[in-house]
Amino acid sequence: TGATTAAIEVATAGDYSVLITNQDSQCTDEDSLEVIYITDTEIPTITCPADLMEVSADKGICQATQVDLGISTVSDNCTANEDLIITNDAPEIFEVGKTVVTWTVKDATGNLSSCEQIVIVKDNEAPVLEEMNDITVNNDPTICGAVVNFGVVGATDNCELDSVEITEGFESGSVFPVGETTVTYTVTDVNDNISTESFTVTVVDNETPEISCPSAIIVGTETGVSYATVDFENATATDNCSVSVEQTGGPVSGSQFEIGVTTITFTATDASGNTSECSFTITVEDNEDPTISCPADINQNVDAGVCGAVVNFETPSGLDNSGNVTVEQTAGLESGQVFPVGITTISFTAKDAAGNSITCSFKVTVADDEAPVIDDINNITTNTDAGICGAIVNFTVPNATDNCEVESVILTEGLEPGTVFPVGVTKVTYTATDNNGNIATSSFTVTVVDNDAPSIECPDSITVNVENGVTGMVVNYATVTTTDNCEGTTVELTSGIASGQEFPVGETVVTYTVTDASGNFTTCSFTVTVDVNDPAPAPTAPDVEVTQATCALPTGTILVTVIDGLTYSIDGENYQESGLFETLAPGTYQVTAMDSLGQISDTTEVTINEPVAATIETNTIDLCVDDSVYDLFDLLLGDYDDSGMFVDTNNTGALDDGFIDPSLLEVGTYQFTYQVEGNCPSSTLVTVSINNDCVVLACSTEDIRDSISKAVTPNGDRINDTFEVDPVNSCGFTYDVKIFNRWGAKVFEANDYQNDWDGYSDSSFTSSNQLPSGTYFYIVEFRNNDFQPIQGYIYLGTK
Repeated sequence: TGATTAAIEVATAGDYSVLITNQDSQCTDEDSLEVIYITDTEIPTITCPADLMEVSADKGICQATQVDLGISTVSDNCTANEDLIITNDAPEIFEVGKTVVTWTVKDATGNLSSCEQIVIVKDNEAPVLEEMNDITVNNDPTICGAVVNFGVVGATDNCELDSVEITEGFESGSVFPVGETTVTYTVTDVNDNISTESFTVTVVDNETPEISCPSAIIVGTETGVSYATVDFENATATDNCSVSVEQTGGPVSGSQFEIGVTTITFTATDASGNTSECSFTITVEDNEDPTISCPADINQNVDAGVCGAVVNFETPSGLDNSGNVTVEQTAGLESGQVFPVGITTISFTAKDAAGNSITCSFKVTVADDEAPVIDDINNITTNTDAGICGAIVNFTVPNATDNCEVESVILTEGLEPGTVFPVGVTKVTYTATDNNGNIATSSFTVTVVDNDAPSIECPDSITVNVENGVTGMVVNYATVTTTDNCEGTTVELTSGIASGQEFPVGETVVTYTVTDASGNFTTCSFTVTVDVNDPAPAPTAPDVEVTQATCALPTGTILVTVIDGLTYSIDGENYQESGLFETLAPGTYQVTAMDSLGQISDTTEVTINEPVAATIETNTIDLCVDDSVYDLFDLLLGDYDDSGMFVDTNNTGALDDGFIDPSLLEVGTYQFTYQVEGNCPSSTLVTVSINNDCVVLACSTEDIRDSISKAVTPNGDRINDTFEVDPVNSCGFTYDVKIFNRWGAKVFEANDYQNDWDGYSDSSFTSSNQLPSGTYFYIVEFRNNDFQPIQGYIYLGTK
């Protein structure tokens, strides 16, 4: 058999040769065996396929065909499985219901064994119903519905029908209400399979309601108003179904109805939306007269230049209960026209739309208060006529005009034209009177000027001699003679010496002036010369010493070397014997000497200069912020006016009575001004530099650089949410920060940065102003120290 095991199975009895070989094929042995046939009485075993509990009937019939029963499981002690005979009694067509199928197995010796399989065929096919059409009908007259007839639904089934009934809606021939009713047929077969068919029966209410309105109403307005309050009943309506009535036009009952005709409309609407309308009118009539109030009487003066006045007045407003009133002027001139002098009556009539009217009147009185206009005559000034103390003056009588009419023009003051007017001022007045008694005057003056100067005649000039050393001589001369056209002249010696007085050596001019009553004057002069025989020479120019003005004493002194018999002057007018001139203001002076004969020397010119303050030399100083207070006077060098004071030019607040406190100043350079008042005011600047070299810094730039954020991820987790510089501010510096994008555009800048930048920028192109993620460049600058700015890159992540 080729078996390699110790147990060998054979199918039939007989003689068999058995060869035994060890594993390495070095030893073999062959023997013979005889197999004796033994009778098989053991039945085979069989297991049926699983029961089929849910076999569906074939579509359209009440049976199942081609049912797959499955395969039974068999075995036998002798007969091989493929030699066992397996049979069953299953029908070709299974009826709906339960069928028991018996399976049988027989081995080669005829031993039998059997098992049973249950097959249940179920009818799962519902009846098939015909489709019913929806039905739409109008309501039957006068009722809220309609009698509707329809046929029974048609139905078939693969097995057998059990029942057909209406399970929803009404039976055919019933009264169906207005609206949509669903009718459902339910069909059941003998196996309880159910099918339904539904359709709708729609009854349309196309019957409109009947509506009736109240009769038309006519009323008058209520007193003082343009309306009447009107009450009315609602319209009534009937319908085959339910109906509602609603006012759809005009004011509601109890409203105020304006003058005129108002239409009221009611609409009846049934449940199906059918509508009917009716209307009636309410007429409100206006029987009330309007009211009108005229302006008060008007009193007005004439307009300038006319015999009347343009009078303006408001057209009175008419009032009427209707609110619709017209006002018309029915008497007198219209507003804006020229009203004559006197009384004019104005009347207005108010009329409403219903023809009711009323009239009011007022008076316009125009008074002529305008005086005549009389010509102005210019004042007249003339000189006296030759040889007389006056002048004949001619002029034209002034003309007068009036807005109405001039009655007269008369002379009421002064002299008539052609009369001799005396020297002086004469007032001439004319008075004009109009026909309404208004008067106007015109005045002018006639001035006669005496410009005829008196005549005067002086004696001839006189020359006399005296001996050297004699200072003067008494001289007598004749009286002057005068004449004038008027009376009242006076003669006065206006320069020189009177006759009979002593005249000094030299030439003396004697002048007389004659003046008349009008102030005209005439002068005449002559000379009286007293000559000296053999006179002494004039003095020479003086010798002087000058003391200049100083800041301490702002005036100068001139000292002249004095010579007996001479007097001295620094202005050419006032002479003194002393040669000392003190308390002289800065300026230029002309020094001269004069002898007893009045001879004046040449001029010595002296200049006293303005005092000028000396320039103060200064030094500079470098101070550290931790240094003690410093005296600014230590910066002034050499001799200087110490009466001045220092001024805090930059308003630093660090200066106190000439001392500065460096601790109150920021690092930098400052200037203070030393100001001196008095005769020589001056201003001197001193410079102070403040440094922080003496301050030991808590941090280095590397400390700050190490504290700066490397990345910003503003996602709210409190880790790297913002760009931080020295986050705990352990170094105590103030920082200014700038951040740029990769294109070099500045996207953020902050002075005194507070560690709060989270990727926000006013320059962002997004609507949220949040910058996109990426690498950015920063610059960190330090306030008030000499650290170089720190630059670097920062990565910005998205939120």
